[in-house]
Amino acid sequence: MLSFKAKCCGTARGGISGLLLLSFPIFRLKTDGAKAEPTLFPVRLNEEPTMQTIFASRLPTRVNALGPAPSEVRQAGAICYRRARGADGYDVLLISGKSSGRWGIPKGHVETGETSKDAAAREAFEEAGVIGVSTEHSVGGFTYCKDSSALVYRVRVHLIAVRSLASDYPERGVRSNRWVPAPIAAYEVGEPGLRQLLVRILG
Repeated sequence: MLSFKAKCCGTARGGISGLLLLSFPIFRLKTDGAKAEPTLFPVRLNEEPTMQTIFASRLPTRVNALGPAPSEVRQAGAICYRRARGADGYDVLLISGKSSGRWGIPKGHVETGETSKDAAAREAFEEAGVIGVSTEHSVGGFTYCKDSSALVYRVRVHLIAVRSLASDYPERGVRSNRWVPAPIAAYEVGEPGLRQLLVRILG
């Protein structure tokens, strides 16, 4: 691997100032008579390396050896809760993923013109039939990735106090759902980021 050295020069003749110059040793080319293809070998340490200077303006301004960063998708989610029946505390509604089957919360894309609050309420109804009151502000968020996609999903989460569950809603029959006591909800979900958020909010 080449070791690059950088230096900044002052004002040069012709008015160009502040140019960043990169210097690096040039490798010599040696041809082996026994082979058709030439081979490369580095300059010996006791020899003065040939130096070549190039303007940094001709180099790529941004290099990412790992490829482009994955795209991010903005989503909203809902922690739907109700007063526990016959006991103190609260229950949380969990739903199953359509493809993974893992337990989670209602969540989905924030559509154009929607706030995260509106999107959370819409997703809660579409995926679980939830009718309730959503908090104005997000209580936190988490990120996750799908097994079949390189996208990164960033979810802003709202609390929804459930008033009732509709008997008919868009994804009825597509997902399973169940109420679990708030203290154990975090240990039932599949997404690590969601688990951490539930532990912080619900204890």
